[in-house]
Amino acid sequence: MDPQQIFRGDTVNLTGVVTLPTGAWYARCGFNGPRGEMLRLGATLALIGVNANDATKSDYALTVTASSSDTSEWPIGASAGTLGGFYADVILCLINPGPPAASKSSLFARFYICPGVQ
Repeated sequence: MDPQQIFRGDTVNLTGVVTLPTGAWYARCGFNGPRGEMLRLGATLALIGVNANDATKSDYALTVTASSSDTSEWPIGASAGTLGGFYADVILCLINPGPPAASKSSLFARFYICPGVQ
């Protein structure tokens, strides 16, 4: 997966469709910063309807977002004073509180966080 270049201060808006077993799913999304801190992105799931190929599953619209004010606060390097960017593996976690409880986590995107503005 090639990284998407994100400048601090950019707006992030990624969308897609996911197919999951029928349930009350919700999403969480984030990545570890260069010093190990967890940075979260907004993530929402909206039910589209029953999957056309498998009636035991449903399709959900997925939206992952970060505002420009959020990304402007993202760190810029591995240590204080570092001006370089860093790579971030964005993990998406889909959770169904059940019953039966279930969760799925996977690599959703790869960012290269750039200092400065585009």
